[in-house]
Amino acid sequence: MKRNNLETEQVLMKIRQSLLKSGFPNVFNTLETIYTKKEPTLLKTSPETRARNHSYYHSSGKSVRRRKTLLEKGWTPELFAQALQTQENKCDICGLPFTETDPARADHVHGCPPKHRGLLHTTCNSGLGMFKDNPEILESAATYLRKWL
Repeated sequence: MKRNNLETEQVLMKIRQSLLKSGFPNVFNTLETIYTKKEPTLLKTSPETRARNHSYYHSSGKSVRRRKTLLEKGWTPELFAQALQTQENKCDICGLPFTETDPARADHVHGCPPKHRGLLHTTCNSGLGMFKDNPEILESAATYLRKWL
């Protein structure tokens, strides 16, 4: 059954209203583009919504999200601070100090429940993940690199 333009516009308006109420205006933009082949439009947020979002993201929200992220990795902010002091503000793998542009990252055992290991640079932590946290593969990679040095 083919819809005429008026029916399509009515359906889109109902979808737009429900998505705006649910807080997903960008989904509507995508649907509008698909159904009408129009250029997507940017929906403007109200000053009240912008103020609410700003206060959420720039107040205690950051510390709440950080605590939750650390807890998911088996860490607490207190344990993180203690490890930073114990490691003398240096990465446990490369031994270089943490900086503002290369901060400490909480490394953890990927299990249930997760267990904390140490603080690493992002690149050092990513390297472990790339080698699937497998010491044999890491040793093999080190042997390979030594062969070409």
